[in-house]
Amino acid sequence: MFVTKKFGGGIKRVMERVTNLINWKLKANLENKWGCKCSYYTRKMYADTPYHSHIFICVFPELENLYQNWKEINYYVAVKYQSKVESIIEKSNFYICMFTSEKLELEKKNQIEGDSFSAKKYVFEQKYNTDEEYQQEVERKIFKIDIQAPVDTVPKLESLTLKNFRKYEGEKVIKFNDRNGRSASFVLIYAKNGMGKTSIFDGIEFALKGEVERISKLNAKEKEKMRGPIYHHRDHSNEEAYVVINLNNGELIRRKVANLPKDGNDCRIVPANLGSEITGRKDQRKIWNQLILPHDKIDSFISAKSPTDQYEEWTDSAAPLANEREDFINSYNAFKSKKNELTKLEEKKESLERELQQVMKDKLSVQRIVEIIDKYNVFPKQSRPLFFDIQKAGTLEYDELINKVQIYEREIRNTDLEELTERIKAAKKIQFIGIEYYLEQLDTIRKIESSIKECEDKLKRKRELNNIIQSLEKQRSTNNAIKEKLMPLESINSYGYDRVKKQLDIYQELDDQEYSFNKSLKLHSEQYEEILSRYQSVSEQLNKLMESIGEEKLQEIDSNAEKIDLNKKQLSDLERKLAKAKEQIEQKERGLLEKREKLKQIENLILPENIEEIDDRIFIDIALIFGDKLQQDLYVLKDKYRVQIQEIELYQKQIDKINQNNKTVQDICERAKRYLQSHKDEKVCPLCHTKFESWETLISAIDNINIDNTKALRRKFFFAQCELKESLNEYDSLLQTFQNRKCEQVEAAKQDILRMENDLKSCCSKKNEFIYQKNKLDQEMSDFRIWFVQQGVILDSYSLSAVKEWEKLQEEKRQNFEELRDTLQSQKDILTDSIKTIKGSINSVSQRKESLLKEPQLFSSIMFLKGKPEKYDFYKELNDLRVQDNNCSYEMEKLETQIITYNDVATDTEEKLIEDKDKQTKELEKLKNTESMSKLFTEFTEEGVKRDLNAWLQLEDSYRKQIEYLDQIQEESSARNYFEKYKNVTKQIDINKTVFESIKKETDEAKDHFQVVKETFEKRLKDYFSQNIMNEIYQKIDPHDFMKNVDYHLSFNEKDEPQLCIVVNEQIDGEAESYRPEWYFSTAQLNTVAFSSFFGRALSTKSLAFRTIFVDDPISHFDDMNMLGFSDMIRSIIESMDCQIIMSTHDRKIYNILRRKLDDQYYSSCFINLMKNE
Repeated sequence: MFVTKKFGGGIKRVMERVTNLINWKLKANLENKWGCKCSYYTRKMYADTPYHSHIFICVFPELENLYQNWKEINYYVAVKYQSKVESIIEKSNFYICMFTSEKLELEKKNQIEGDSFSAKKYVFEQKYNTDEEYQQEVERKIFKIDIQAPVDTVPKLESLTLKNFRKYEGEKVIKFNDRNGRSASFVLIYAKNGMGKTSIFDGIEFALKGEVERISKLNAKEKEKMRGPIYHHRDHSNEEAYVVINLNNGELIRRKVANLPKDGNDCRIVPANLGSEITGRKDQRKIWNQLILPHDKIDSFISAKSPTDQYEEWTDSAAPLANEREDFINSYNAFKSKKNELTKLEEKKESLERELQQVMKDKLSVQRIVEIIDKYNVFPKQSRPLFFDIQKAGTLEYDELINKVQIYEREIRNTDLEELTERIKAAKKIQFIGIEYYLEQLDTIRKIESSIKECEDKLKRKRELNNIIQSLEKQRSTNNAIKEKLMPLESINSYGYDRVKKQLDIYQELDDQEYSFNKSLKLHSEQYEEILSRYQSVSEQLNKLMESIGEEKLQEIDSNAEKIDLNKKQLSDLERKLAKAKEQIEQKERGLLEKREKLKQIENLILPENIEEIDDRIFIDIALIFGDKLQQDLYVLKDKYRVQIQEIELYQKQIDKINQNNKTVQDICERAKRYLQSHKDEKVCPLCHTKFESWETLISAIDNINIDNTKALRRKFFFAQCELKESLNEYDSLLQTFQNRKCEQVEAAKQDILRMENDLKSCCSKKNEFIYQKNKLDQEMSDFRIWFVQQGVILDSYSLSAVKEWEKLQEEKRQNFEELRDTLQSQKDILTDSIKTIKGSINSVSQRKESLLKEPQLFSSIMFLKGKPEKYDFYKELNDLRVQDNNCSYEMEKLETQIITYNDVATDTEEKLIEDKDKQTKELEKLKNTESMSKLFTEFTEEGVKRDLNAWLQLEDSYRKQIEYLDQIQEESSARNYFEKYKNVTKQIDINKTVFESIKKETDEAKDHFQVVKETFEKRLKDYFSQNIMNEIYQKIDPHDFMKNVDYHLSFNEKDEPQLCIVVNEQIDGEAESYRPEWYFSTAQLNTVAFSSFFGRALSTKSLAFRTIFVDDPISHFDDMNMLGFSDMIRSIIESMDCQIIMSTHDRKIYNILRRKLDDQYYSSCFINLMKNE
């Protein structure tokens, strides 16, 4: 095969085109009577059992022809071809594909593609050059899905076992096998809401993850945790509950529901008993969200109206992208942080520049300070000069200047000026009183000072005397203490130390014996009390045991144990019967619900009395309830009625037109006759210009013109009306047939419902009887258990064998108790004898100790030595005390001699001497002011006082002016503001500039990094949710007229919250114009966006042990046409790849459509109807 480069597609694309169309076969080229080229093809479908799809490709050069003839083509295909196909699956796979190069009106396109009668219709606004290209476009749209099939084969679910889980009571096994017993590729579960669909998907999610996410989130949100069974069936909350997934490779996943605690719920995550290597670790459980699409996920997508909500919902579902999500947030926060830093630096720069302008205004204050300092320093003999260099000064120098100014001011004001003021006052006072007065006071001062010195000498000697007297008293006290210690030693010495020591040894030996006997007595008494207590306890237990195992009591216990065994057997039989009854009731309730639904469907199906009111949608319902024949008859009759109406309307239009023409001709003839009446010589017709023989002949010819030429047309019109009447009569007959069959089916359904209700009542009665018997037996069992506990027979489980074992144990206990009691009695007797002997010994020792008390002096000496240490030296202590006694006597005599030398102050008291001294001191203090005053002057004379006063007054004036200048320096407060801020502000401006340039660079880098991370995250999201596959699925379901593509964009809102904007777009001039779907889409269209995204992700999942896709009721909002597109898509998937899809629906129409399109006779499908008796 030769392919030139200008075609660009390459050999691969050509081969694909050839391969894709190898299943197509041209059946017929239909006559071009609808203004289009129409070709009829069949396409071989490679299912388990091959069959054919039927495709009609109609190419319209003119758009008007499509508008006028699409219905006729539809009816033609239905009558000519579809009605003759016997296979239901082939009837369900008829497609009419209409191509036009012009743009259709949107409403018209929706009308055509939304028509549900006969075939699924597609309108393509495209034009191709070859038939092959038209076929290729239809192949791509309907039959092909661009999904890369996985190379490896993975396990599929074979069955699911639920025991006491959620809706399911007891053990329920749900098998997912096709007709050949293999694990089905497509499983559809049908039931009305509340009948257990969601519980199946909850069970699968629980087995894989250990939790049902929507329940866990609800439980976490509650302030007070939910109590009671959540995963357990409410009637079996204390029984075992678990879920088992059985894979077709023999592997199992089994997870048990947590036990129900007293005040909590069973929502704790429990590790899988089996298959933990498949489910993964606890922290990996979210990876299964790639395959599980609960219904609440679709609802949350639809209700997630803000991009922030969408971000949370979608990224939470993408657990493997946690790192990318964290990088996205962190990189944005880093970029935002740098951006905020940059903004703050710009604001700070503007603030510093404004501050610098303000600081420069304060420089005038600094110049004024320099001028004041110059004035201050010019004072003569200035001892406190100030120096300040404005060029080199800063805040530190300024603060030092102000500090020095304040110090100088305080020194001048508080020291120099105050001292000068006092001197001036003293000088003026002396001048006023006279200097002679002050000279006399100075002489008096000298006399008082001499008297005070004499008092101080006497006071010193008096205090020395008092110290000697205190020492004498202390020596006397010490001497008395020594004599007290010496007295018992002298007594022992006079009695004889060796004799006393011997008696002490005898006494200590008796004391040790008495202590040893008392200790032994206490130990024997405690042992006796302990043995006595044990003896009494054992005797009491033995008596109770003897009472409980009497012969009559044992007979009664055995009898009740036999009754318990009998009750257990009866309970087991009743539980089996009760479980079977419940299962029958559940089956009958499902069957009854299905029958009532079918009855309601039949009763709601109404065929209008007027054939014109028949809606195309009614054909599907009639076929489902009454079969294809009635549907076909009705369709053919409506088509014939439509053609007849068109003919009658056409005949009526033709007749009306001819009548209008005849009226015009007649009017022209009348005008000609009026003309000829006034021109009787005229022989030429004024209308056709024909020449006649005479005027009369001309008038006669005009009168004889025949204008009634509608006879044949009216005959056709009449026959058409008759045929229409026959069609209406035929419709009345068909309507009557419909009503009769409807009544028959309604009556049959009611009879079935009545019969099923009676069966259900009978089953309920049996169930109630079983429950009554079971409750009665349960109460008897409870009464028996209470009786046994009251008798002291406490066992885990009661039965005759367990009771016999208990009796054997009681007998062994009796023997043990008797042996123990005898042993304790023997020990008690031995201890009694020992205690008696010990008490006798104690009495003997006490009597010997009492004999020593008859000599008190000897006993006192014994007690004295008893308190001394073992190596006590009696004679050394005796000699030491005698020496100390002699020394004390000598010191006392010496002190008494010294006291005699102080007789001159013996009579004076210390208080009197102090009082005299204080009195004279006070008099001296009064005169001290005069003495200090005289020292102020260089010369204390009248002339000297005058001279010093004049000098002091001049110096006072100088000090006050200096203080004034120092105050002025401090008042220039704005100068400090200048020194404080100028250098600081200029320094901050330089720093700000450097930091700004650095942060600007870091901000640009953070922005570039954030952009890279964002694009990476967007790409990973698109890959994760498989955007290409998602768009492929989205376009096949075709929920919107022109929004054909879905895309994601990540950003942050004004609150810095991450958001995911999900947009849809169309291609306009090569550029995509995007829209937010929640602004324009209906609930059904949003449903499609959500489903496409999750389903695309699931199909591309590769990292899990199996890839079964679980979807709970995803298509509840689809209309019939979307549903047909959806079924074609599912068919393409299971034909092109090895996978398994398990989904549910509550809509019976959807269930029936999918069952017809994916018939399990042709595909590896499994259809589970929970409403039907199984």
